[in-house]
Amino acid sequence: MRTPLPATLWLRSKRPVASAAARIYVPVAVIAGALIFAPRGPVFWGLFAAAVLWFALFPVIVHALLGPLERAVLAATPSTAPGLLDALRKQRRVRWFAPFAWTALQEGRLHLVRGEGRASAKALTESARLAGVMGDPPAGIVSAQAHALLLAEVPEQARDLLHALAKRQALGPWDQLHLAAAQLLAGKPRADEVRALLDAAQAALGATPRVLATRALLEQRAGASETALSALRGAEAGLEAGPDGLAQALVERARRLLRPAAKASEKRARKLEARAAERKDDLSQSKDMAPGAGPKGQVVGKPAGGVKREAAAPTVATRAAAETRPATAAPGGVVLAVPVAAGVEAERLAEREAEKPRGKRNARREERRAARRAAKAERRVTQRAPSTPARSDGRPVSKVAAGQDATSGGSKDRSGGAEAKRTTTAGAGEVARAKAGEAVFWGQEGRGRAGDGRRFGARGSR
Repeated sequence: MRTPLPATLWLRSKRPVASAAARIYVPVAVIAGALIFAPRGPVFWGLFAAAVLWFALFPVIVHALLGPLERAVLAATPSTAPGLLDALRKQRRVRWFAPFAWTALQEGRLHLVRGEGRASAKALTESARLAGVMGDPPAGIVSAQAHALLLAEVPEQARDLLHALAKRQALGPWDQLHLAAAQLLAGKPRADEVRALLDAAQAALGATPRVLATRALLEQRAGASETALSALRGAEAGLEAGPDGLAQALVERARRLLRPAAKASEKRARKLEARAAERKDDLSQSKDMAPGAGPKGQVVGKPAGGVKREAAAPTVATRAAAETRPATAAPGGVVLAVPVAAGVEAERLAEREAEKPRGKRNARREERRAARRAAKAERRVTQRAPSTPARSDGRPVSKVAAGQDATSGGSKDRSGGAEAKRTTTAGAGEVARAKAGEAVFWGQEGRGRAGDGRRFGARGSR
């Protein structure tokens, strides 16, 4: 629609009264004056020839008067279109001499530039009616009508118009692009036909925002989300350079349809960035932990944890030493077994302390983990420790049982293994034997008192 239509299109169009009077009555008046006032000779024939030329060349003269305004309309932008529309309705040369079909065509063009699809389609249809070409309208008017109907969100009528134009083999690159977009928007398109039309249009027009937006819709329907997103981003970048009403509508529709795919793509991108950052941190940590090289600002050989880590080392060593005490023997020959796994656990804790990462955030994270592990170990030992059996206030406790209880209480193992159970069983056996010894002792003492009573009774009888 950026190319002017031939001037012969407006010959059958109706004109204003001033234009008709100027074309008809001026030659008639000149010829009448020549017949009345001029004698037969050069003057008479000169006036007669001037009148005939005026009548024949009047449309060309009018078209020359309207040409600058038509070129301004063809070069209009959304910002200049309103001013041109007002000038088109107020200028005298338009109101006096322009054919009505020509005026309607220029209004339809300006409405199309402004993005008013329905007004543009109505003006273009009126232009074809006034020009008397409704049965066989020019390809330029049909193409502009299809564009306006796409803007008005009536893709079915646009598709029908462009199909009729295709039967006449008058499709241009923009018509091919609009036909592909109309088929995609109308629903149930033929994918191969749409792709062929779009490829031909892109080869002729290039990667314009309108072409890329249509490509995004096509790839989204075909299931190629990544290709569709790439085309959509290209269309959005192209719209920043200049406005395009149809391209903007296509971009909004593609953005709405590709919203789930865009969210998934952003999520994958965030994950990849996080993984790249982790790899970078690991690489820097491995470089910092290389042999003979310490972190920045620290002496070689010192841990990156600083004073906190150095202070935590004696605590770990003390706990490991307490857990790796040798086995002790209780009174009575009972050997209390200490689990060997405590030494292994201490070694593991020491290795973890030595292998802690050098970064500050990782160092604090490892310290918190070590503290949680120590707290869990203490709770585990507390839960596995056997409770001391309750004794009554009046019952005497033997020294053997007391020593055994003290020994068994002092040698509680944190791991709470099977050896701790054997130690408890041995202590319980010692307590039972001590109780049996006491019972024997009190029984012997009772028999001795009974014998003394019998002896005193015999003396009294004597």
